[in-house]
Amino acid sequence: MATQHQRCRGLDVVRYSTSQLSEQLGSGFELLSEHLEVHETPVGRRQQFLYTHFRDSR
Repeated sequence: MATQHQRCRGLDVVRYSTSQLSEQLGSGFELLSEHLEVHETPVGRRQQFLYTHFRDSR
């Protein structure tokens, strides 16, 4: 998945996949867990939220 650049409420938003986050953090961090949540907004739009837990392994 390519990094997507968008704006929300006038602020820049960058969305990352788990692998992209891992790459950004580098080899000094170990992925412990991840969870993808899909939320439906009041107007019926679906939003994805990715939660990750990394540990500093240096």
